[in-house]
Amino acid sequence: GRFDIWHCGGIPNPDKKKPFPLFLKKRCCDDFYPCPNNLTVDENTFEIKNENDEIINADHPVFRCPKCNGILRPSSYMFGDNGFMESEEITLKKGFFDWKQKVYKMKNKKVVCLEIGCGI
Repeated sequence: GRFDIWHCGGIPNPDKKKPFPLFLKKRCCDDFYPCPNNLTVDENTFEIKNENDEIINADHPVFRCPKCNGILRPSSYMFGDNGFMESEEITLKKGFFDWKQKVYKMKNKKVVCLEIGCGI
């Protein structure tokens, strides 16, 4: 997945007493949006802040889908995630499989592959 590309996650469930399902409506489209570049994450509190050091939460318009007003989310797989948009633009699977085919054709070479991530 990628954190620099976001997409619509859908309309979240506002019921705090019955939080499941997490989303009442699935994403409205398969459009991608760039991650807002003026945001930072406070390393102590993990709060997201804007350039004025104001805390930004999911209700802020910067995290809203311009088409349906749903929540924008990073295009990255999250555990238990059935809203992940598995497209070539995000997963880059074709590039991986092309590379893997080249490795299989190599003779008398040793390859080390180091994965950094959650391993899904």
